[in-house]
Amino acid sequence: MPPAPLRRLGESALRSKDVDRLLRPALVRVRAAGWQATQMAETAAEAARRRRTGSAVTTVAGDAALIAAGERVAVLAEFSRGAEVRPWAVRMAGALAAAGYPCIIVAARSRAARVEAPAELPAGVAVVSRGNARLDFGSWAAALEAFPTLLEARHVLLTNDSIIGPLGEEGQVAALLSRGEASGADVFGATRGLTGSDHLQSFWLQFNGSLGHPAVAGFLADLPATTDRSDLNVRYEIGLSTLMREQGLTLGWAWDASSFGLPPHYNPSLCWRDLLAAGFPFVKRKLLSDHPRFREARREVLEHARAHFGVDLA
Repeated sequence: MPPAPLRRLGESALRSKDVDRLLRPALVRVRAAGWQATQMAETAAEAARRRRTGSAVTTVAGDAALIAAGERVAVLAEFSRGAEVRPWAVRMAGALAAAGYPCIIVAARSRAARVEAPAELPAGVAVVSRGNARLDFGSWAAALEAFPTLLEARHVLLTNDSIIGPLGEEGQVAALLSRGEASGADVFGATRGLTGSDHLQSFWLQFNGSLGHPAVAGFLADLPATTDRSDLNVRYEIGLSTLMREQGLTLGWAWDASSFGLPPHYNPSLCWRDLLAAGFPFVKRKLLSDHPRFREARREVLEHARAHFGVDLA
C-alpha cells in the first residue's frame, strides 16, 4: 500500500472508540510507518527538484527576494492537495502586507507538484513553491535558505494556513503585530501552550531581531527527523521554544489558557470565541474539519462567522 493511504488507514482506525487496547499499538506502528515512508518520498522529491532548479524554492508569483530584504516580513507556510493556493492564505497574506509585513507564501505540495499563481495577488505578496518534506517548519526553513536576508530583518513573522482570517474589525492584525514588537520579547507568540511542555504555538511566531540567532537559524536549517505528527510537534514546536529558552532568548505571548479562566492543559488556540473577542482575528482551521471531535465546533464557528462577520467559511 502507498505510504499516504497507509498513514490515513492507521489514523482513521485510531479515531475509533471501538479499537481494542491490544490492537492500538499495532495501529500506531502502521501510522508511524506510513508517516516515515511519506517523509522519505517527500524528501526524495524535494532533492530531485533542488537538483533541477538549484534552489530551495521555485518562484510562482511576485518578488520574494525584494520582500525578504525588508525590515518587516511575514513568511506564511501553505499546503493544499491542488495546484491552487488556498484563497484564505492569499487573503491572510494580503492583510499581513497591509499591516506592514509584506508576505512570502511558501506553497508546499506533495512530491513538489506544480503550484498555480493566484489570479489576483495582493500588493506586497509573493508566492514560491517547494515540496512538502517536514511540513510547515520545512517551508520556513526553505524560505530562510533561499532568502538569507530574512535572518537580518528586524521583525519576521513565521505563520501558516492552519488559521483562517482575518475576521472582525480592520486594524486587528496590525495591532497584534505592534503588540508583539512592543512586548520586548525576542520571540512573541499569539498563544502559549502547556501541554507536553511550556511552549509558543507555532502558527504565529514573531521574531524580533532573533531569527538570525545562530542557534535558532541552525535549528531551522537542520531540522531533525520525526516519526509522526506527534513527534514533529515535540521536536519542532516544543523543541524550538525549549532551545530558545536555553539560549537565553525571552519568549512572550498574547494569550494562554489562564487568559480565559481555563486549566493549564487546555489548548488556548481552540478558544475561538475568546480569541476573537480578545482581538485575535483568526480561527484554527482544524475547527472546520470533518473530525468527529470538532463536529459541534464546526457548526458553531460557521454560524458565528456568518452572523457576526457576514463570511461563509464552509
